[in-house]
Amino acid sequence: MATFDLQFEPDHAAASEARHEARHLLAQARVPPLVVSDLELIMSELISNAVEQQPKLPVRLAVSITHYAVHLTVTNSTNGSTGVSTALIEAIGNGPGHDPLAERGRGLAIVKALAADLQIVGDREWTSIKCLVRFDRSST
Repeated sequence: MATFDLQFEPDHAAASEARHEARHLLAQARVPPLVVSDLELIMSELISNAVEQQPKLPVRLAVSITHYAVHLTVTNSTNGSTGVSTALIEAIGNGPGHDPLAERGRGLAIVKALAADLQIVGDREWTSIKCLVRFDRSST
């Protein structure tokens, strides 16, 4: 199993830096190129959201790759705010009134469509969004 854990400053370049770093590491782990593309989109959406929510503290990207799946976690500090919000949970379709085409929350709807599993966990200090993306290594 391959793993990597990266940290990015909370600025507009964070998503691009994460994609660049992860693309190389995922390719080394022989993750199929189409899966890498999906993971890059997932990372972009989640890291951009994290930077928007907390633009003062670093964002962490943790990835573990098994023979058949990639587990990806983006974590950021909520710095004592209310923690995981109802709006964030609704944005991934777990709440009433979800509209994936609405101005807010489109990115999380995209992530939910690409990931086999999506979980939001956190408290007043941090929020993590965990994704599981499965793949068939025999198609590489």
